[in-house]
Amino acid sequence: MRKIFALTGFARSGKDTLYKGFERACESVGMNCVRVAFADCLKEDIDPFLLSKLGISAWTEDNEEKFIIRPLLVEYGRAARKLDPLVWAKQAEKKIDNDDNSIYIVTDTRYLNELQSMRNTYSTDQVVCVYVNNEDAPAANEEERESIRVILETKGTVNKVISWANMDEEELKIQSIKLATEILWENGEL
Repeated sequence: MRKIFALTGFARSGKDTLYKGFERACESVGMNCVRVAFADCLKEDIDPFLLSKLGISAWTEDNEEKFIIRPLLVEYGRAARKLDPLVWAKQAEKKIDNDDNSIYIVTDTRYLNELQSMRNTYSTDQVVCVYVNNEDAPAANEEERESIRVILETKGTVNKVISWANMDEEELKIQSIKLATEILWENGEL
């Protein structure tokens, strides 16, 4: 199995943008790139409830609808983690095929225990943590600030730090491909 790249950083810092860079970089050399997200597991779980009670999908792209359901998503995630701190990690890990020859990108690694779970399930060497820093994207809330701080301050946790800010869409696209290619190269995947 190839590497798993666990992207960490605040909401809207560009983790999904970097994933798209990985996707394009892998595509250009004929490798498969698979996106995995803890939040997708949560959304799959709560979507039927949201649709039946509010008529809004957890997958909505409408900003007004996102604003309405975000507190429910956050609280549901929090409540589920209180019952089982690894609930989302366990579900996400089921989406990673250990025998597959794909590159896996986990786009929303926000808790140290979830990162450690992936490293325990696969191996420390196999899971590469990349911190995506964007000075234009502050923490969404105190919990996010604290959880990312813990990841950053835990020795040996973050393997690579990237920073970007104030770029237009085209510049971001180019930079994301460049950075993803660099990360793949540094980790022996190209």
